[in-house]
This record gives sequence, structure tokens and C-alpha cells, in this order.
Amino acid sequence: MTTVKDLMDRAATMIDENPDAAREFGGVYKFELDGDDARTFLVDLTDNPRVIDGDGDAHCIIRMETRDFIALVEGRADRRALFFMGRLSVEGDWALAMKLKSLDELMGDRK
Repeated sequence: MTTVKDLMDRAATMIDENPDAAREFGGVYKFELDGDDARTFLVDLTDNPRVIDGDGDAHCIIRMETRDFIALVEGRADRRALFFMGRLSVEGDWALAMKLKSLDELMGDRK
């Protein structure tokens, strides 16, 4: 079973392999995940792109259950459906939030 740590490691690897593509997002995402394997982490896609395990300042904060996050990144859940069902909330820069599809593709290694 995929864990949040697995997805964070995959994102970090993909960012390291193509930092210029990561910088195109131009912001910092904070993911606050509840439930099993709950954690908070940052995906910094600015000048020094990286994944940071822990809390910090962000332009866009995404809150959701861990199981929904994994399903979203793996392509088994739709971000719009999760949002309208109240299972995904966004705070901060909505323009970055709209790029979430590209970000979950980056983290999920899907095309």
C-alpha cells in the first residue's frame, strides 16, 4: 500500500530530476493531512524546489484526509469531487490550487 512518505519521496526525486519544471509552479504548497499516517509537509516549488517534512509558511494550504490524498495522487479520486464533498479544503493562493492537477501528476508519476 502506498504511503504519504512514498509519495513525498517520489515527488522529491522528480523535483531533483527536473527542478526547472518544478519552479514553473512558483509557489509553496502545504499539505495538512489527517487520519492514518497524518502529517504536514511542504512542497516548495520556488527558487530551491524541494519537499520538506514538517510545517512552515506556504502560499497555498491543502487540507484533507490521508486516504483521500493518496487516492487523489494515484488518480483514483477527483480533486473537484473531493472539494465539493467538503473533503478537500484550500486556503491561500487559489491560482496555485488550480495547478493541483499538475502537482498530483508530478507526485503520482502519471501522465
